[in-house]
Amino acid sequence: MWIITIDGMFSINHLANHMDNDQVQVRSRRRDHLEAFCLRAGWPKGLIVEMQNRDYKYRTLCFRSTLQFYFNQVVDDLKYDNVKGFICPRRPEMTDLMHNLWSDGADMQWAEDQWPEDNPESDTDVIARQMIEDQGSDHTEFFDGEH
Repeated sequence: MWIITIDGMFSINHLANHMDNDQVQVRSRRRDHLEAFCLRAGWPKGLIVEMQNRDYKYRTLCFRSTLQFYFNQVVDDLKYDNVKGFICPRRPEMTDLMHNLWSDGADMQWAEDQWPEDNPESDTDVIARQMIEDQGSDHTEFFDGEH
């Protein structure tokens, strides 16, 4: 899977020929990204391996529980409402990646439709209204700003 966080961009996979089913490989194209992952995950950055001539130059093996701990930390720290606006100033090397990913995703979403008009409703209002219409019940308590 590909994951983009404030720490960087990672490719995470299970090594099919690896004996330990409890381990995953975390890869990155930049050492500082993988070091930031290790720091937040509580994983020794001394276990980062540099592999020349590979699509992801920096790699480490870690336990699935380490990865879960990392994700919990990232989710606990999620306090922004615009991922590009938060990450790009803090990780300028990721600006083109973030904008290209956003643009390509938008193109995929709107491939068969026209781009939407500007909508004055907040995303939360739109989501709440859609949930009420789709499920026939009032889920506004979820959108009270506490969840």
